[in-house]
Amino acid sequence: MWALETSTLGEDRELRRVARKICDLCPIQFDCLAQAVENHYNDGIFGGLTYQERKALRHLLPFPDRAGEKSEPQQGRRLPMLTSWLAAHPQVIAEARKLGAKRFKRIRQQQRYHEQKKSAPAVPHTVGRSPTLF
Repeated sequence: MWALETSTLGEDRELRRVARKICDLCPIQFDCLAQAVENHYNDGIFGGLTYQERKALRHLLPFPDRAGEKSEPQQGRRLPMLTSWLAAHPQVIAEARKLGAKRFKRIRQQQRYHEQKKSAPAVPHTVGRSPTLF
């Protein structure tokens, strides 16, 4: 929703910043965030957090993640509990943003490393002897 197909990295970053500001002013921010966390949404910004930040938020929750749980009545009780907990602990959103940013930075470093490794020329490997000219 907040990215353009032809946007640059700087434009994407600016769109995410604007989306966060809108989410921070929204009266249903915690409901939206709880829904995204509970349903494991992989894309977009929900409740002011990106996917990586929501993933970090799951680790900060005081109750276990119920991924894969099929019991509908259980999930029906969990969502309001998660929403009220998030509303009572808004500082956790800032912490999740910090942890998500660290994770994103680490992932980008790994991607750059693998890109450099692929583009580097192959060096012949000699075992036990030095290369000779003839």
